[in-house]
Amino acid sequence: MIARISHISTFSSVAREHLRTLLLAEENLDKVKNDEEKYLLEEIVSKDAMIVILFSATALEAYIYDYAARYFSDSFVRNYIDKLDIIGKWVLIPRLITGKELPRDREWFFLLKEIIRKRNKLTHHKSSEIPSRVEYAKKHVEKLHDEGEQMIRMAKESIRLLDMVVDVITENNPNEYPWVETYFRKLDIEE
Repeated sequence: MIARISHISTFSSVAREHLRTLLLAEENLDKVKNDEEKYLLEEIVSKDAMIVILFSATALEAYIYDYAARYFSDSFVRNYIDKLDIIGKWVLIPRLITGKELPRDREWFFLLKEIIRKRNKLTHHKSSEIPSRVEYAKKHVEKLHDEGEQMIRMAKESIRLLDMVVDVITENNPNEYPWVETYFRKLDIEE
C-alpha cells in the first residue's frame, strides 16, 4: 500500500472541534438570562451542529474512497465504485477488500444511514413559505425547533459514529487500524 494525501483527519478534527464548541454553547444556554445572548448562543449551537454533521459525513465519504483506492487504484475506484451511493460503498468496499461484509445489523450502520440522510437534507436544503395563519405559523416554529433539537442529537451521534467506524473497520480488517485510527482520532485536539 502506498501513502496517499487526504483531508480525512482534517475533516474529522473539524467535526470534533465544532462539537466541543456546540457543547460549550449548549451548556451556557441554561445560564444566560438575556434573550439576545440566548439567541446568539442558539445560533452558535445550530451552526456548529451543521458543521459537525457535514464534516463527519465528508470524513466518512473520503475515508471509504481512500480505503478502496489504497487497495485497488484511483482509476478502478472512479470507474467502477465511485458511482455508488455512500451506503453502497460502505457495504461493497470492505467486502471486496477482505471478503467479509461489515455488520449491517449494528448501530453504526443505522447511524451512518441517518447521518448521510441528514447531510443530504442539509446540503440540498429547500426553502419553504412561512404560513400566514397564526396557528400554522406556531406549528411551523415548533417543527423548526424540533428539527434543531434533532440536528444537535445528530451532531453528537456523528462523532460517536466516527469512533464506531474505527472499531468496525478494525474488526473486519485489523491491518487497517493504523489508517482508520489516524484519520478519525489521532489528530484531534485534547479536551
